[in-house]
Amino acid sequence: MSANWTLGRELSELRARLAGALREADQRWSLAGAARPVAVPALDFSETAEAFVVRVDVPGVPKGELDIAVQEGVLEITGRVPDRDAAGRELLRSERLRGAFRRAVPLPREADLANAKASLADGVLTVLIPRRLPGGRRSVEIE
Repeated sequence: MSANWTLGRELSELRARLAGALREADQRWSLAGAARPVAVPALDFSETAEAFVVRVDVPGVPKGELDIAVQEGVLEITGRVPDRDAAGRELLRSERLRGAFRRAVPLPREADLANAKASLADGVLTVLIPRRLPGGRRSVEIE
């Protein structure tokens, strides 16, 4: 019986330490330094024979609040989900994303980053990255 009590106490202490570490990590990695975690919009990364496609759900985020960059083979999408709640309203439950977000997607080598295109429609950001031709070969038109 004493062994069970010791094990239970150790598990409780471990659970408390883990919860504290997770809270600290949420605060440390938050872009805004806020006490709540960063918004993480849903993302789909797919491919076709011609291109790679990244779609990110960003409902209510204006085009001017989004930034798309590519560096060292990683597509990085950052932005801010505006807080549209009326002042003085007390939230009883909140499940909508709010605040700053960052999504990073490592891209395959054959991604043609120089010709990437993005569009925003119906709350979905779509980034289309064409595939490079194998071997870096390109056709040259004769004028």
